[in-house]
Amino acid sequence: MKQLFLKINLNVPGVFENNQKTNNFPISAYLEVYTYYHQFGLHTYSERQYFSGYSNKINWSKTLQKSPVYFSNNQVVTFPFICEKQVNYESFIAQCMIYVINDGFKRLGQDFKFGTFINQQINVDIFESNPRYIVKNLKVLLSTTFKDIERKLIINLISYFNWQSYLDSSKTVFLIRNFNHILEKIMDTFLLNSYNELAKIGNSKNPDIFPISPVRFDKQVKHKIENGVQTEVIYDFLSKNSDNIYVFDAKYYHRISDFNYKQIAYHFLVQALSKQRIGKSDDKSPKVVNALLSPSEKSEITAKVHIDMTKNEKFSQDIFSDFYIVEFLTLSQFFRVTNVEF
Repeated sequence: MKQLFLKINLNVPGVFENNQKTNNFPISAYLEVYTYYHQFGLHTYSERQYFSGYSNKINWSKTLQKSPVYFSNNQVVTFPFICEKQVNYESFIAQCMIYVINDGFKRLGQDFKFGTFINQQINVDIFESNPRYIVKNLKVLLSTTFKDIERKLIINLISYFNWQSYLDSSKTVFLIRNFNHILEKIMDTFLLNSYNELAKIGNSKNPDIFPISPVRFDKQVKHKIENGVQTEVIYDFLSKNSDNIYVFDAKYYHRISDFNYKQIAYHFLVQALSKQRIGKSDDKSPKVVNALLSPSEKSEITAKVHIDMTKNEKFSQDIFSDFYIVEFLTLSQFFRVTNVEF
């Protein structure tokens, strides 16, 4: 699940946008606060302290101003010395960070195996009983803070406590407007690392659809087609070896009728190009393994065949002869094989 949070681009439109007047968990603010903590630790402020003594750095200016002056053997001596040291204190911002990181971990992080719990005592009641008061104080600090990294931290803390001030129940909602963006980005990682897991599931209902072999995918592969007018085709995931050509894409559709069947064109183009370039007969040409990965919302595997050219005698010897579209992977299965749990 960690990959889900780390790999997804938080700037994708519709993803992780939060209406502060709902229970929708402010994941972006939580992640930004946690990222700051992971990189810099808890926010601190420094204070310069002065004391009489002989250790640390001597502040000669204050020593001459405040210490008595003595004359000894025609020399000027001041005593005692005024020394200084820099002391770092945990700030109010640090207390807010601890609360947000711990609260976010309890609400979401521990279930999704992400984040951490800071085992440090703070007055939780202050944050939970009056989050608007916390927001008011954070806004005062924001007005006197000029470092960009610190301003960003404070703004995200304000967002989190604003959300908390509008909570109308203890129930936390994790709402995503455009789940398709997340699904496609998870598949980026999954296809590049776990092809064989997908092949096993696909073959469980339709044997030999996906050959089991070492596969390395390249992303955003471009092919130029010369046919009077120059056309460029971009394959999301493409892998080639002597036996197979893999053309994969990942999309999330609400209904099977929403398919635009772009993947069909990919199949025909790749198969035709492979025959043209390799110059082999049909039985020796690489097999095109073409998959549009779009999980179904149904609770059970349906293995519904939408198109099967292998049973069409008209195309039995054509470039379409081994093309079919099968719906086989449920949404819950997808999350299992991508190591996402609910």
